[in-house]
Amino acid sequence: MKMHLKSYGLLSALLLGMTGTSPAQLTNIYCGAVSTNVGAKLSFVNGTNFSVSSGFVQPLTYQRVANRYGTNVCYTGTNLLFTALSAMTNAGSAAIGSYIVCEVVSVSGPAGGVLYFWEQGNGRPTYAFPVNGIYPAGQNRFVLSNCENGAGRPDGDPYGGIRGRRIVVDKAGEYRVTFKLRDASANHPTLTYAPIHLPSDPLTIKFSTGVDVGITGFGVTNGVSTIVYKHGFLTNMVVETSTNLANWTTVFGPSPNPTPTGVTTNFFTNAPGLASLFYRLHGVTPP
Repeated sequence: MKMHLKSYGLLSALLLGMTGTSPAQLTNIYCGAVSTNVGAKLSFVNGTNFSVSSGFVQPLTYQRVANRYGTNVCYTGTNLLFTALSAMTNAGSAAIGSYIVCEVVSVSGPAGGVLYFWEQGNGRPTYAFPVNGIYPAGQNRFVLSNCENGAGRPDGDPYGGIRGRRIVVDKAGEYRVTFKLRDASANHPTLTYAPIHLPSDPLTIKFSTGVDVGITGFGVTNGVSTIVYKHGFLTNMVVETSTNLANWTTVFGPSPNPTPTGVTTNFFTNAPGLASLFYRLHGVTPP
């Protein structure tokens, strides 16, 4: 018997894999400078690929996040990586001696929403940025250059690619966040306690919330189908089958109590003699 998967996400169609999904790939925003000359502006080197005008949207998926302080369910993502280019190996980098930080200048989005920034390994948000709020200078920045590699010293490489940082929002919707780069060094060659570089032009990136839904595993053994899928903690997901792609029958759900991990495994015994059978993951309208 041939077994087929056909998967549909909530509200809009999703193309989902049969045997699993890969971990989220890093999306690098490279941070450097117009030139290494003193007084040159810092720059988002490939920023035009991520600006609002480019059509790029960074998804924040509905996930369960656990840490030493407890467990939260929120819209979040960790794959957007702001990377300060190395002056040793990359054209477009900032000058030796510079120390690059990134500021959150403004956040627009759903009324009452808050964007949170979590440093790697922290159990609580490092910063909170209310929509349309005012963020004090110096208290709205995260470091890009890695001081553990010597960044910030007069002879230090400004490189830094610190992974695991988390962006979180607490309300569903679309957000626009404006960032700016600054040189936090005090290594200007002729001025006392002054930076080498001027601040960058702003870069505005669109973020949009979504639900982490998809079939991540499928197999058939001795006439029993095993389906593993993520349901994003939704309670209105069902598994359906069809022999002809026209008429669908619900074989599981909707479940009122999603599993703590947000992942469900179902086993289905297939009727003998079927030439083919299609499966799909489907969201039904909540009552």
